[in-house]
Amino acid sequence: PLPTEIFQLKNLSQLEVSENLFSEEEVNNTMFALDGLSFSCNDGETTVEISLTTDNYPSETSWKIEAVDGNPIVSGDSYTLENIVHFKRVCIPLDACTFTLIDEYKDGGPSVEITRLGKVYQIDGPF
Repeated sequence: PLPTEIFQLKNLSQLEVSENLFSEEEVNNTMFALDGLSFSCNDGETTVEISLTTDNYPSETSWKIEAVDGNPIVSGDSYTLENIVHFKRVCIPLDACTFTLIDEYKDGGPSVEITRLGKVYQIDGPF
């Protein structure tokens, strides 16, 4: 289980739950329990939630969110556990809207759900 200290937090600007041996249900339950936690972004930013489930070859997976100028704002890679849910909640600029998902060998890929500005986007392999 997660350390009880995590439930005493009051405000976050980034949260990542990944590379763990929790089931998808345990991750979802934990995120639900933390839902009352204040997660705030600065003016001109919005919250993005990324839920990525790795496939059988997690090291082939990477992703990034880029600003309008093409510079990466946040990314994820170096996954090692197969078929595990990785959750990340971050603040990004309102105008950052390019999400790139990469399967290095282009022979499959993970499942990703992205929530931004109240909309949910689903990406499923293979790609």
